[in-house]
Amino acid sequence: MADNSSLLPVLVGGVSTFLGGLISGLLGPLVLGWRKDKSEERNKRREKYEEFVATLYETDHWMRTLYRIRIEQSGESELPPPYAKLEAIQQVYFSDLLPILTALIAASAAYQSVIGQKGAQIQRKKVSLSAEDESELYNYAQQYFHCFLSCIGELQKYAKREFQQGNGPKPPLHVLTKVLSYLPKKLRKDT
Repeated sequence: MADNSSLLPVLVGGVSTFLGGLISGLLGPLVLGWRKDKSEERNKRREKYEEFVATLYETDHWMRTLYRIRIEQSGESELPPPYAKLEAIQQVYFSDLLPILTALIAASAAYQSVIGQKGAQIQRKKVSLSAEDESELYNYAQQYFHCFLSCIGELQKYAKREFQQGNGPKPPLHVLTKVLSYLPKKLRKDT
């Protein structure tokens, strides 16, 4: 008859194999599902970020077109500003970008207002702008473009921080703690 001490390693091995299979069978799919969800969410945010930046450049293009229409009397069609799209993407996906967008919209509104005033003045008087008016328009343009470039710089820093490789999703600590709490005390490393 076999000695009990020779069965102990077999039993411990069998129990640990069973527990390992049980844990990997339960924990593996949970962690993989969580990582997949986080990866999909991250990809969606990355796509929306790209759309946000593209719309930011569309806004700059719109502002330049507005200048050509109102000041240079180019005859191009005036389209609505893309601010609504910027705000929608920012509110849904990037609430932390509100200060950047607010600053840009404020600078845009000031420049847009001066473009409107000077454009109306050109149409009323049927003459070119005075040097003083051109200087004022130039100053607002400089403020707007400085703000636009600052926004682009801040967005580049944001992208590097948020989307650079190595910043992938990590399982939340409370999930791991909960899973580890089901292990027998002897197998846990925490006390």
